[in-house]
Amino acid sequence: MIWLVGGTSTSREISKTLRDNKLDHIVTTATEYGKKLYEGVEIVVGRLNYKEMEKFIGDRNIGTIIDATHPYAVDVSRNTMEAARECGIPHIRYERKMCDYGRGKEFSTYEEVVDYLEEKDGNVLVTTGSNNLSQFNQNPERYYFRILPVEVSIKKAIETGISPKNIIGLQGPFTKEFNRAILKNYKISYLITKESGKEGGETEKIEACEAEGVEVMVIKRPEVKYEKIIYELEELLKEI
Repeated sequence: MIWLVGGTSTSREISKTLRDNKLDHIVTTATEYGKKLYEGVEIVVGRLNYKEMEKFIGDRNIGTIIDATHPYAVDVSRNTMEAARECGIPHIRYERKMCDYGRGKEFSTYEEVVDYLEEKDGNVLVTTGSNNLSQFNQNPERYYFRILPVEVSIKKAIETGISPKNIIGLQGPFTKEFNRAILKNYKISYLITKESGKEGGETEKIEACEAEGVEVMVIKRPEVKYEKIIYELEELLKEI
């Protein structure tokens, strides 16, 4: 049995490929929202710690782990690698290809971005999800947040103190022109994003910023020393 650690649009494509090739697999995802990405496969929802991962591998007779989690979910990746090593099974990281951010400014932390923007004027569009909203509690009127239109994300934003008028609840991916319309409508001067990869419309987002003269702030992808990284579905199938 293959364990696909998912919850992303990338993992949905992997699951479909595995299903089309009649490869038995089970998917785990941290949220109910992630569960909705898949069809025709067993889904287990919940955040597993290291010990639970080891038990899951044994209980489900897992022979291979495919880690297709978000590039910033580093704790999950490290735990699945260690669990695979302990259980003596292969761990394959399926990585999203990086985008060309052109003249975008790179930052290692959210604090660095906020400090940089304190010296600047103009509205800011934050597109890094709902897990780091509290980082932007200074000058809240100038920050706009594009997050998933699901209860947990909206509730988190409200509880953080973000005004409803500063919440843009939308699910991507978005076209370049749609991104441009958002940038124009909210008079955005700066956009904050992650190095999430080409999947999910990242390229269209960056192209829209270039077209509108919006400066891009990039939170750099965390470094994880994976034992095996694969970037193409065809290569993944051969490896399996």
